[in-house]
Amino acid sequence: MLLMTRLYPLILAALLGAISIAPAAAQEETAAPTPSPTPSPADAALAAELAAAGDLAGAIGALLAVIEQGTPQERQAVRFALARAYLDDGQPGGAVPQLDALLLEAPAGVDVRPAQFLLAEALSLRGDWDGALPLYHAYVDAGGGASAYAQLGEAEALARVGRVGEAARAGEVALQQELPEPVRLSFVLSMAQALEGSLPGEALPWYDRLQRESDVPSDRALALWRAASIRSELTGDDAARIGAALSIVQQYPGTATALEAVEELPAIKGVLDPYYVALVYDQHGKEEQARLLLQQVIDTQGSTPNAARASFYLAVLDESDGDIDSAVAGYARTVALEPQVELADDALWWRARLLEQSGRIDDAVAGYRRVASDYGDSSFGREARFRAVLLGYDAGRFDAAAAAFGRIAGQAAGEERQRALFWQGEALAAAGDDDAARVAWERLAGEAPDEYYGLRAASLLNGDAGALEDAGIEDVVEPDWPAIETWLATSAKQDPAAALDGVLYDSRWGLGQELLALGMRRRANEELNALLEDAGGDPAALYQLARSFHETGMTHLSSRAATRLLSALPEDQRASAPADLWRLAYPAPYADLVRAAADAEAVPDVLLLAIVRQESFFDPLAGSTAGALGLAQIIPATGEEIAQDLGVTGFETGDLFGPSLSLHFGAHYLAQQLELLDGDLYQTLAAYNGGPGSALRWRDASGDDADRFLEEIDFSQTKAYLQLVLENLARYRQLYQGRPQPELPAID
Repeated sequence: MLLMTRLYPLILAALLGAISIAPAAAQEETAAPTPSPTPSPADAALAAELAAAGDLAGAIGALLAVIEQGTPQERQAVRFALARAYLDDGQPGGAVPQLDALLLEAPAGVDVRPAQFLLAEALSLRGDWDGALPLYHAYVDAGGGASAYAQLGEAEALARVGRVGEAARAGEVALQQELPEPVRLSFVLSMAQALEGSLPGEALPWYDRLQRESDVPSDRALALWRAASIRSELTGDDAARIGAALSIVQQYPGTATALEAVEELPAIKGVLDPYYVALVYDQHGKEEQARLLLQQVIDTQGSTPNAARASFYLAVLDESDGDIDSAVAGYARTVALEPQVELADDALWWRARLLEQSGRIDDAVAGYRRVASDYGDSSFGREARFRAVLLGYDAGRFDAAAAAFGRIAGQAAGEERQRALFWQGEALAAAGDDDAARVAWERLAGEAPDEYYGLRAASLLNGDAGALEDAGIEDVVEPDWPAIETWLATSAKQDPAAALDGVLYDSRWGLGQELLALGMRRRANEELNALLEDAGGDPAALYQLARSFHETGMTHLSSRAATRLLSALPEDQRASAPADLWRLAYPAPYADLVRAAADAEAVPDVLLLAIVRQESFFDPLAGSTAGALGLAQIIPATGEEIAQDLGVTGFETGDLFGPSLSLHFGAHYLAQQLELLDGDLYQTLAAYNGGPGSALRWRDASGDDADRFLEEIDFSQTKAYLQLVLENLARYRQLYQGRPQPELPAID
């Protein structure tokens, strides 16, 4: 396992002190940052700012200038930061001589352990495991604060050089440490891979361990496949691989390993139900192969569960291809083949949805009523009941719709109740009973003042809330900690000092700070996030974590802790919380970069903040299972297109982790969607998450009605995303634009 990855920003301030040679004038943020800017002046403080924005090339240039122009003391002071910058930029070869010089020139009494660790990492990245070993060992022997991670590196280095017995012992010692589960599992996989090339038999226990201990399907599938492949190679018998392939394809069809197994072992197609192979092809976008096998299952297996499932997935493919009649028939056939199959309610729901979209409203209502009747307790059953009433509203049966929405609200809770109350008000207003509509909306706004439907009801009650293009975000100031603590003690009845020792003296806190000082921000995230998870809903502990994370620059963790604190309080206490506590939960980090990106693309900065909070919670290292990266969660392929639009040369996927570039790319993509969708906020947010094609489809189904547009969104993730971003936006308008309370912008 290589512990260093591309990390942003660098933790330079603690390492550089006040060193600065030929201080440069403050530079404005560029509108279109590039990964390879002009070298900077010799200024260590400027280097820290550039690195924090993701401009590693500029930071390296500024630090190299210090090395060239500074005194011996100044050079020594910046070598660690320069090495860290090289590593973050994927240049371990640049880091090694700086760390060598630092260790050689270090005065007596100076703590060189961080440099030892970093040099071991740099050498490991270059494949110099023999050189890394003694450095890891020295760091551990000297009691370095991140010894648990050095032990992981040492164990892998031993495995890489073939010292198997020592590697196994070192690995077991390392695993005795209290480590976050992702770190443990990553190490187990790294040990297996380190041994597999030269000593495959020794890799088996590690793969078997990963398969036992991981709950992640991709881990389990990979471990099962690699272990079986090794056993087959050692025995010359392919039985182990065939057996593993059968299990993987049936249990983990969505993993890359399942596709590899199908393509490498065509023999399994003769012994495995073709439905499972079809499912693998379907989940990996191989539509033609999936279609042939799904149709084969339907044609040959009669009324069986797998034939019903095959019919469902074939209908999904027909729907995606625009063949609506075939999809409707396929969904119906699913239930006809096996009424009790687990996909039956899905199939009936999507059949009714397609009938509605095709204008066959009476058939759609009948379909929804069947789902509600047969599967009333399922999420599809409840949604079908709502949808049938909504179609009655569309048909102008307002009194009946109002009564039905009222019954749903009386039987439901949470968002389901809020949604029904909102539409009860809409139906009452459409029926001309404005007073009754106000009663429904007032009840809703009182019950859910911070949530989407409550905010939307308040906007209908209170009138114009102003356009989104209002004044930009105000300057961010440090929280008034004494005021927050006084409120916690008096209004929230919480002792803010009660949990301080539990936070600061927790071993994970100390280890997290050590990892931050080493620049190992991802690993620090994992340690400190585990600490946050253990705080549960304890307001005092969450306050101390929010403050401590804020003071160490971990904005994403600070905002998560503050959000959980507020959520743990009753509504009346939450409503009286100081604005500074709300600003911790809804921060505005990178304010200058946000303003620059928003100005460059002519988009509202509060909207960009609201999106970034939902996309990444302001974690510049965030990544998603779909491959989106950075603050604005840009997919690399989209990043390539944006780079071409903006004339950014030399773009690489890793550049998306740079805050300045990520924010600008996110603002550019947002501006594109706003232009495409004529400035409609709801449609733009749906396009940002679900794609512009889907947003246009939902617009065609809903016309100019923003409330109906929301209900047309048939991607549950996109619908939730739109609501959450709008909730963020309402709060940001209050906190940073002077609004008296959270308010949604006016809908044209």
